[in-house]
Amino acid sequence: MVFENVRQFRSALQDYVIQRRVQLKLRPNERNRVRATCLNSSRCRWHILGSLQGHTKNFIVSTYYHVHSCFSVTRNKLAHTTWIVKHYKYKFINQPEIKLNKLQELIRIKYGVYVEKTICVRARQKVMGNYLGDYKMKFARIYDYADMIKTTNPRSTVVVRTSKEIEPGKEVFVGIYICLHALKIGWLEGCRNIIGFDGTFLKGVCKGDPLSCNAKDGNNQIYPVAWAVVEKETKNN
Repeated sequence: MVFENVRQFRSALQDYVIQRRVQLKLRPNERNRVRATCLNSSRCRWHILGSLQGHTKNFIVSTYYHVHSCFSVTRNKLAHTTWIVKHYKYKFINQPEIKLNKLQELIRIKYGVYVEKTICVRARQKVMGNYLGDYKMKFARIYDYADMIKTTNPRSTVVVRTSKEIEPGKEVFVGIYICLHALKIGWLEGCRNIIGFDGTFLKGVCKGDPLSCNAKDGNNQIYPVAWAVVEKETKNN
């Protein structure tokens, strides 16, 4: 087995022991060499040894005995915060209000291990902290985005709506409308003069309603004309 680096090897080893419901000890656990044995090595001969190959810089498994003769465990110290973040990051992003006992149940059903609620709490805080910080930075550059559209797509329409009433002293994003000039001309010259409107709502961290204005082209396919994001679908919007 060949891995790109020791980090990828450790990650794969972590997933393996959690899915197999076994406990391991790593000695040595170095940058260039990792040896893992079963925690109950006096009874179980399972072991694996990997090292860094000098000329390729790949991490190569040189020794591997795959048979386990130990008992399965329902708690694993490797099922920690970082591991949960790796596997359930988008679950937190798409369902930020997911109950912790529900998450514990999902992990138990899929992997057969029990994870403490405090570990789930830290994992959610880590994901949401990074994600919220990331998307706030992007919303802070919404006017740069609008200017770039107008620069690269001349005669396009971009309207950004903000409000200073939601958070006093701060300009908060409320909505945006975009109609690219090329799409507008394509609709006028290549489509029937009929348009349809549709929208949906977001359940994740970023609330709002994405709306779209669509037509049908000569191949009877959906042709986007304009789109927007608003707080909610109303007559004014």
